[in-house]
Amino acid sequence: MIIKIRRKLLPEEMLDRIRKIEEKYGKVGKLEKAVKKSSAMFDIYMELISLKNAYMEYEEDGETFYLFEEKISNKTARRLLSTKMINILEEISNGVDSISDLARKIRRSVSNVDKDLKFLEKNKIIGFWRRGRKKIPYLLLKEIVIQV
Repeated sequence: MIIKIRRKLLPEEMLDRIRKIEEKYGKVGKLEKAVKKSSAMFDIYMELISLKNAYMEYEEDGETFYLFEEKISNKTARRLLSTKMINILEEISNGVDSISDLARKIRRSVSNVDKDLKFLEKNKIIGFWRRGRKKIPYLLLKEIVIQV
């Protein structure tokens, strides 16, 4: 069984992926020439173009819609699909003002919710906006895919 998540890439991740592709294969112009010689490079070329466009979109609008798919472990999936995590993700998708607001809405202690949020952030399921001292969680996760 393969379990994958589809999520938004953080801006730093986009820049890192662009840098790695360019280090390995060269800039867009060089990749474009390589595609003309071999269609095997087409996917890499398209990924680089998409990443660059998504990052420009982020710089202009402050948000991007570039989705990335990655496998997650069964252990991570089990925790992610627990009732408590689902409740957290649903409330975040509805919008919360802070971690304490989230804890109040799901009727759990702030410290326990904070532990779960750290797990979600570590696995890049959520991110945080900072407003003064407040940390406001937002979803990066778009979809969970289970392939049998």
